[in-house]
Amino acid sequence: MGFSGFVELQQALRAELSWRSNGPLQLLDRHQTAGGHLEAMETSLQATCDSISQSLRQIPAFDIQQAIALLGQSGKRVTLGGGRFSQSLAIYLERHLRQLRPQVMLLPEVPHQRILPVVDAGRQDIFVLFDFRRYQRNMVELAQQVTERGAALILVTDSHLSPLAAHAQVVLPVQANPVGPSAPTPWHLSWWKCWRRGCLPVWGIRR
Repeated sequence: MGFSGFVELQQALRAELSWRSNGPLQLLDRHQTAGGHLEAMETSLQATCDSISQSLRQIPAFDIQQAIALLGQSGKRVTLGGGRFSQSLAIYLERHLRQLRPQVMLLPEVPHQRILPVVDAGRQDIFVLFDFRRYQRNMVELAQQVTERGAALILVTDSHLSPLAAHAQVVLPVQANPVGPSAPTPWHLSWWKCWRRGCLPVWGIRR
């Protein structure tokens, strides 16, 4: 397993559990910079670029191809949504997809207003959901309900994997923290637009 002994394994496990249990305030403290605003902006920009590059390297090419194939089915309806904070990412991707294909919808932000799209879901639907720590129970329930009705699900989540992954056909884990310079930003989604236009050759995939 790469450890010299049980003690080293135990220390690594404790460190991992401690990091996973950190809340937003603890994570925010880690990302404070000693410099001024310009240094903080440059650090944030570099961290975001590194996060995007690492995500693209670690996500299997097959999963990317499968997600693109699903979103390219113009005869199906694509519905996007997220949690309290990740809804903004769903909005961003929805705006771009509307320029590229028909039948694109955005789930309402208020959970109880999502009932109708869930009830209406079927095999003609593809849901793209965003869920990052701390995960929301209502997002898990939504994913379970739409997939039980035959809809396909693409999940964008963090490296710890949202519970929604158990219901998803495609899981795209990105390197993102709840807060800090590597927090999810619209840049994490810009490559969708680039791939659709054929201007970003990754793994030899071109449109």
